[in-house]
Amino acid sequence: MFILLTALCCTAVLYALYQTLGSFWAERHAYQHARRHAHKTLHDQVLRQALQEADAAGLGGAFRAYVSGVMVVTGQVRLQVGQLLWIFEQLEQGKRFDPAQPVPRFTKV
Repeated sequence: MFILLTALCCTAVLYALYQTLGSFWAERHAYQHARRHAHKTLHDQVLRQALQEADAAGLGGAFRAYVSGVMVVTGQVRLQVGQLLWIFEQLEQGKRFDPAQPVPRFTKV
């Protein structure tokens, strides 16, 4: 009975580890994929989805401030994929948009 219980516990721990690492690798792969396309302009549908996610997280106002601020500072009509990732990083760090802050520009490498 003890051996069966030990095997069951080990299986549960290994399964939880597998799930955690699987989601970590999937998220890491998606982020690296997005970074390879950082120089491309962002599709409107992706921007709308990002706005919905920011609203759901309670950061809609700060996200809108970043989007409009980046467009004004760079003079671009549309954001780049890398700039969207940069905005998310800034919001995760709790930073608010500052027009004096340099906005990254992404070029194809």
